[in-house]
Amino acid sequence: MSPEVKELADYGRQPPEPYRASWVDVEGALEVQQWLRILPGKRYVGRAVWQGQEVLVKLFVGARAGRKATAEVEGYKRLESAGLPTPEMLHHGILPDGMGAWVVSQFIAQAQTLEQASGLGSDFKKTNNRHELTQARQIDQVVTCIAGMHQKGVRQQDIHPENFLLKDDQCWIIDTADVIPINEDQEAIANFAVFLAQLSEELWRGAWQLYRQLNSVAAEYDKVAALARQWQAWRARDLAEKSVRDCSLFDVESGPTFFRAVWRSESETLRPLLEDLDGALVAATLLKDGRSATVGLVEWQGRQLVIKRYNLKGLGHRLQRCWRPTRAWHSWQAGHRLRVLGINTPRPIAMVEERVGPLRGRGYLITEVAAGQDLMHSAQKADSQQLQSMAVAVRKMMTVMTSHRITHGDFKATNLLWDDALAMIDLDAVRWHKTHNGWRKAFKKDEARLLRNWSEASREYECFKNVINEDVTNKIAPC
Repeated sequence: MSPEVKELADYGRQPPEPYRASWVDVEGALEVQQWLRILPGKRYVGRAVWQGQEVLVKLFVGARAGRKATAEVEGYKRLESAGLPTPEMLHHGILPDGMGAWVVSQFIAQAQTLEQASGLGSDFKKTNNRHELTQARQIDQVVTCIAGMHQKGVRQQDIHPENFLLKDDQCWIIDTADVIPINEDQEAIANFAVFLAQLSEELWRGAWQLYRQLNSVAAEYDKVAALARQWQAWRARDLAEKSVRDCSLFDVESGPTFFRAVWRSESETLRPLLEDLDGALVAATLLKDGRSATVGLVEWQGRQLVIKRYNLKGLGHRLQRCWRPTRAWHSWQAGHRLRVLGINTPRPIAMVEERVGPLRGRGYLITEVAAGQDLMHSAQKADSQQLQSMAVAVRKMMTVMTSHRITHGDFKATNLLWDDALAMIDLDAVRWHKTHNGWRKAFKKDEARLLRNWSEASREYECFKNVINEDVTNKIAPC
């Protein structure tokens, strides 16, 4: 590896801006102005200036650099020969030792990925009606693009919302290294199911109908939806696993006395807070101060956050829990999984565990603030139409829980918040069950716990009992 390439690899996640790529063998200087994506020691993507124009450059380093650049070029050629929209490739090359390579492409100014343009991401986001219409239109553009790829016999192996650029009414396919041939219709169907898994389930049927209009394949919606749910569950597990290891999404640190995980985009801002969480709780507005947990609302750099400290009740409790992941660890991972599956819960921001070597002590969970009031009080104040909306929201949440064999463990109305959308809180006991029988037994307990919030003679009890008893394919009886 040349010294210049090694220097880039040694920068880790923070190479300088601007960065002059002197080792790239192109006519004229290539200077990176802004890094857009970094996989340390592997791939660096940036907005650059070359020959007086803005370009996108991908710099590959390491033993697989040449192979990665070659795959990028081959995928581009597949799209180009099929007449499919992708930014023009302007230059590419590999160093003689194969340890450094580059691909220079057209830069589409002011374009956004589908994820950026529509608000899609790794987890749940509440949207309004206007945003939903815009989002649906943008998804239709990408579905049209995917159908075009499949018609031409190619697919994007790593298909996700960040691999499609949108500007005005144009959609471009990017990350061409993952563009490979399709060998049979089942590959196209599975590929589209992977894309659906990254959308809200409410959008699946419409997206599939458009795809079928553009690219007729022999598959029914139910089959595709089942595949999408499998991929959705995999994505949820994958995000939870990533949330406790250092990666592009999460900044994870550990030492003899602590373990800390935080969204990488939040790490610098939150670092001072995470270093003194007990102090922050002393100054916080306390929402709960019990033996098992202390919960406080804090103001931090212009935003409100909730800190939940999971307390240890005494020596016996400490000895009982010290070998197990803390309740903060469990809630942190459960929050990420639920949000990917479309269940609204306050966004987990960071998690900290106190440790003495391998032994765990107290845990801390930091989340965004959940808007609204608990369902018990919201339902009591609601008129018939509002109560109906709450019932529909509970039905949707329970349908997702059924699809993925999830139970809450303490499904009382005070653990459900209402603010024109339903949110689940207190995730300490949330479980994903391996067997249907085990899930069904625990889910019945969740159902019973929800109904115990109201007397059997109340309209709230009757309304939510209808939610539980009605088949999910039927309309909910008026409340």
